[in-house]
Amino acid sequence: MKTVIYVWKNNSIHRSKLCDDLFQLIQTTCYLHYLSMIMLFTLYVDTQHHSISTVLPVVHHPHMKLIAENEIPVVHDLDYYIQSTNSNILYFSSTTYLPINLNKSCNELIQTILMPSPKLLLRILPIQVYNVIHVHINDPIISRFKYSYLLYTVYERIKHYLTPTTIILSDTHEFKTYIKSKQDCIVFDTKIGNIGYPPHNDAVEDTLFDLYLMTKATKIYSFSWWNTIPGFVKIAKIYNIPIIEIKLIN
Repeated sequence: MKTVIYVWKNNSIHRSKLCDDLFQLIQTTCYLHYLSMIMLFTLYVDTQHHSISTVLPVVHHPHMKLIAENEIPVVHDLDYYIQSTNSNILYFSSTTYLPINLNKSCNELIQTILMPSPKLLLRILPIQVYNVIHVHINDPIISRFKYSYLLYTVYERIKHYLTPTTIILSDTHEFKTYIKSKQDCIVFDTKIGNIGYPPHNDAVEDTLFDLYLMTKATKIYSFSWWNTIPGFVKIAKIYNIPIIEIKLIN
């Protein structure tokens, strides 16, 4: 039986920002998990080359040294590459995937990779989480609009879902400051960044803190200025958390 090692790496998959989308890596991992069941190979996921390893424990596998000491090729046609390559041990990075239905074993694999560190567990466990509202605005948008108009518009769209026990998460510090002045709700002073973009490595722990809060939620309300649910929020589906989209434009 072949062994396949999928290597999470910090790559440039966005035109405007040099970072890996964590959700993209998870989607490819799930697709490879699906392939491993129909093509019958052993799958390992290696995160030691990725920024997430600066905060989370790396899940060990028998070929750690091989991955640490060798150049990692990039593969696009995954099933063909796995089937046609003669070697019994294959390793590569990739952002290729096909949409699949998640199953229990795949969810468990991702949850193992994203297992919180003891330090993060100490931050998360005491917090009682009910409903979460995640607001995705993004700094480039803020620079093009007047703060007061943009922040007021977002507030008007989400205010009906706010209660004193609602936790507000956002990638935009200005919005978190604004919402605290308008409504009684819970806001954490976290620094959010792109996991996989090395200049943001100092924000990985806080960004994962936000993710783990979502995985404890009763439900998540997602608002995005782009009128779509961000991949970061979709990760919560792996933990069977309901996600309700709040549209900017109905």
